[in-house]
Amino acid sequence: MEKTEIFAHKPQDLKEPLVVAGGLLMHDDKFLLLKRHPEKPYGHLWNLPAGKVDLFENPQEGAQREIHEETGIFIPLESLKPIHVFYLKRGTIYIQFHVFKTFFLEKPEITLKLDENTEALWTSFTEAFELPLLGGGHEILDYCVNRC
Repeated sequence: MEKTEIFAHKPQDLKEPLVVAGGLLMHDDKFLLLKRHPEKPYGHLWNLPAGKVDLFENPQEGAQREIHEETGIFIPLESLKPIHVFYLKRGTIYIQFHVFKTFFLEKPEITLKLDENTEALWTSFTEAFELPLLGGGHEILDYCVNRC
C-alpha cells in the first residue's frame, strides 16, 4: 500500500486535489466504519463512509450523497456538521478530505452497497485504532477523539 502523508494545513504545492467528503456517524459512544471491498483500491481496509465529491456538488452535498449511497442512510444537510478539512497525499495524488459529523438517537438501519464495502461496524475510537484503517485514518480519528 502507498504511504499516505497527512497535513495539518493546506500544502503550498497543492494544485488540483481530489475532493472527497464523508461522515463521522455517531450513535451513543460508537461511530460507523465500513470495510472496503477486496477488489476495490485499498481493499480490506476500514474507513469512514466517504467518496468523491461530484463536479456540481459542494462537500456537504457530496458527503450526504456518498453516505446514502454506501449505507442507505439519508442525513439531512443541516444535520451534517463540518469537523475539519484534511489534506492527504498518496503518491502524486493530493486529497482534500472534508469530514462532517452527525449524531443518531437511534441506531440507523444500514444497507451496504456491497460492490463498494463488505462490512459495517459500529465501533469505539479505542477499538477502531486496532483495525487496519485506510491511510491517514489513524490521524483523522485521533483528531476527532481530541477535538470533536
